[in-house]
Amino acid sequence: MDRGEFLTLVASAEASSEHPLAKAIVEYARHFHFFDDPSPAKDSKSPRKESKPSGWLLDVCDFSALPGRGVQCFIKGQRVLVGNRKLLTESGVTISTAVERFVVELEESAKTGILVAYDETLVGVLGVADPLKREAAVVIEGLIKMGVKPIMVTGDNLRTAMAVAKEVGIVDVRAEVLARELLLKQPEDKTRSEEPKPSVTALSDPLDDIFMLSDTF
Repeated sequence: MDRGEFLTLVASAEASSEHPLAKAIVEYARHFHFFDDPSPAKDSKSPRKESKPSGWLLDVCDFSALPGRGVQCFIKGQRVLVGNRKLLTESGVTISTAVERFVVELEESAKTGILVAYDETLVGVLGVADPLKREAAVVIEGLIKMGVKPIMVTGDNLRTAMAVAKEVGIVDVRAEVLARELLLKQPEDKTRSEEPKPSVTALSDPLDDIFMLSDTF
């Protein structure tokens, strides 16, 4: 499938999800189709299509959100999986060495690799990044100088989390935490005999500007 078909498939699967990342994916796909797609239809002088997503998404059946993994649904009678490695491997979808290497490269560059399978076959990968605020590293440095220990708690994978934390100077990272656990996650007290050190926890969720790239197979 080409990139347009791939993005339509992914957006259709994610449209029923309430996750901020899913909403960003749907918006990215919508923008691609209505503004970026260089097909003849987009080059003509015909009026631009209505920008709401309902006119181009595919019909979805049996949608289910799987915390800590991704989403699953059926489109045109075939199962669609959009999520992390765990979701695909547990579902029996093969991830080739080349794809695994590509996902690792994404994670090491502070991006999240989202794998997409259709009809039990891996068809593409989305690389998603939540750009850091310019002042993030300065703020973290200031907190450390004040004696505050910053901690990052995120539902993302450890490799991506560590790459992001390194950019801003955070050492203590708690990755792959489920959304319902984020507000309950408490740092372990490893120095009970010492004076407690103030800490601030950065709860990570990709809400803001999302940069995305995709590759299909």
